[in-house]
Amino acid sequence: MPVPHNLLADLKLTQEEVDQRKKDDPRLSSLFDKYKKIDATVVEAESNYTHDDVVKKHKEARLQVKDEIVRHLGNPGAR
Repeated sequence: MPVPHNLLADLKLTQEEVDQRKKDDPRLSSLFDKYKKIDATVVEAESNYTHDDVVKKHKEARLQVKDEIVRHLGNPGAR
């Protein structure tokens, strides 16, 4: 059963830290919303046994958003 990706673990941040940063940074909030939507798309595609090429495309888009978040946070320690 596909599950959402744990972005916070990759970023080594708690939900509280992210919530605080998002309150002070609308761009960061927008990026997290975008990530959540694309992650849900990945999970749905995997759940529906969507063609591998389509799932791969969604995962690549999710990774691009994650990279944007990492750059925005200035978090070089994130995987």
